[in-house]
Amino acid sequence: MNAVREAAGPDARVMRERQPNPRRPDPFTLFGNYPTEALRGDGRVAAVAGAEARLKQILGTPTATFGGNFLPTVPELEKMVARLAEAGELTVDGLAAGFPEGRRTRIRRAVLFLAKYHLAVILPTAASAAS
Repeated sequence: MNAVREAAGPDARVMRERQPNPRRPDPFTLFGNYPTEALRGDGRVAAVAGAEARLKQILGTPTATFGGNFLPTVPELEKMVARLAEAGELTVDGLAAGFPEGRRTRIRRAVLFLAKYHLAVILPTAASAAS
């Protein structure tokens, strides 16, 4: 696809940028900030200053909690943020290891929730940093 796009030359890109179709946004613009890789167990997660106080505010908003069936409990989220604050940085699996085996999948998934609300930062892997 990239070869086709490059072969089209700059005129196609200029036309696309000059006359956007609101019913069909450019997918490179629309999805440009999506992740380039899946979060893995060896991925590293770092603490964010003030996350513990902000977590309480965020959990008070309906937009953050509508997916409650997929999120860990409030005490689990609080424990995740506190563990990160104490350690500074952990792997996803290292963070999940502090929870019962049956809850670890939910905890791993919640790392994305923490990152979305800037309660934690997912650090780039060596592969993504090299590209």
